[in-house]
Amino acid sequence: MNKDEIIAKIVHELYEDHFSLKESEFSVGLRDAVELFYGLITIPINNEELDGMATTLPTAIGNFYQSDTEHKLIYITTIATAFDAIIKKVFFLTDT
Repeated sequence: MNKDEIIAKIVHELYEDHFSLKESEFSVGLRDAVELFYGLITIPINNEELDGMATTLPTAIGNFYQSDTEHKLIYITTIATAFDAIIKKVFFLTDT
C-alpha cells in the first residue's frame, strides 16, 4: 500500500467508531492528524535506527490491513515496537 492508501485506510477504520463521536473536541481533523504523524515518522534525522521506521512502519501498517487475521499479529508486533522509536524521534526533534 502506498502512503495515501495507508492514510485512507487508517482514517476509514478509526473515524466512525472512535473519532466522529468527539470530533468537535479536536482542533485538527483525523486525516490531518494521520498526515502529520506520517510526516513525523518520515522526517530524516541522520539516525539509522530512527530513520529506518520511515519504511518499516508504513510497510507494517499496509501489510496489517492486507493480511488475514492470523498474520495480523506479526504486523502488530512490528507496529508496537516502532512506537519506542517514534518517542525517541519526538525527543530528538524537540531537544533544543
